[in-house]
Amino acid sequence: MTILLVIFLLPLVGRGQERIDLEDWLRQAEAFLDTTASYAAVFHKQERVKGWLKAEETVYLKFKKPFKVYMKWIDDPGKGREVLYVDGWNKNRILLREPGFMGW
Repeated sequence: MTILLVIFLLPLVGRGQERIDLEDWLRQAEAFLDTTASYAAVFHKQERVKGWLKAEETVYLKFKKPFKVYMKWIDDPGKGREVLYVDGWNKNRILLREPGFMGW
């Protein structure tokens, strides 16, 4: 849970002039997310594989408790790709749909 907090909320840390206690901030952020049943975000990612920097990907992400995740790539590369994961469903496997005629 802490990793998700850092990924989604860390950009907010440096916005004010005052110095922020990161541990206190993480406790407050985790308490806030504990009261949140769901959220949506646009996620930007870029990977380095075997020394090569891959293209940046833009993904629309929805999360709902207890643990459901839906992701849709909204930009190239991968535009149209969809991923669904629901804890305890589909033998705990991800369902993937690639765009195009044969994607189903």
